[in-house]
Amino acid sequence: DNRETTKEEKVKYTLLEGTKNDGSGEALDKLFDGTSSTKWGNGFTNREKGSTENGAYFIFKTSRPMAPTSYCLTTANDTKSYSGRNWKQWQVYAMNASSASEVTRNSDKWVVIDERDNVGQDQLPAENFTNAYFAMEKANGVEYTYFKVELDQIVNNGDYMQMAEFALGDQYTL
Repeated sequence: DNRETTKEEKVKYTLLEGTKNDGSGEALDKLFDGTSSTKWGNGFTNREKGSTENGAYFIFKTSRPMAPTSYCLTTANDTKSYSGRNWKQWQVYAMNASSASEVTRNSDKWVVIDERDNVGQDQLPAENFTNAYFAMEKANGVEYTYFKVELDQIVNNGDYMQMAEFALGDQYTL
């Protein structure tokens, strides 16, 4: 069902591209499956902010235009045992495009709508199945359809990262 949803309906996410994990059952699409018992996990090497080498990313489309004011990250099933896999530094971007072919990782049309540096356990707990809510630092009231998250660092400075769910919130949802 690719139709645009109404503001009263749950937003659906269509994953367009990103850093995939093809071997362990912890594939990128698990981040949007609505089930906190699954997760996106991936071998990880920290990157310098702005670089396209290392780190991890994902790009998705929403089923209706959104002016996000917040988002929720849900920690994975074994985060308490492997707390170093939690995210530490990332950026959330948004864009509008006339076609999906314009939506690429390195497009110059991306607008930063949130940036996080040195996120600690006070904001993203080292607990299993825990929702952590983040208010958009640079929310601008503009409705967008395409979004990108670039993950630069995880708590243990590399090795393996994970997250169970990602969801955007606006005045109608979350």
